[in-house]
Amino acid sequence: MLTNIYPSGSGISYHSPKPMNEGQTPSDECDYLDGKPCYCDGPMALSDEWVTILIHEGDKPVWKLLDDFYTSTFGTEYSDVPLAYGID
Repeated sequence: MLTNIYPSGSGISYHSPKPMNEGQTPSDECDYLDGKPCYCDGPMALSDEWVTILIHEGDKPVWKLLDDFYTSTFGTEYSDVPLAYGID
């Protein structure tokens, strides 16, 4: 029996078709953008904090954090984004 095993965060990041930071360089191909160049970045340090919130408070606060991260990164609410890539 496995004991003392907890989830861990691996990172919070984004994939954007346009640069979000000055001097940001694109990757050649991105699976998330149908093989187009992609600018990706994100605060990796937040992930462990968010996993702790997930464990102690459930998923609803994490979805709120993700929505806030999206809005602060892209300047628009997630619900304002056109449906693409099968996202509901």
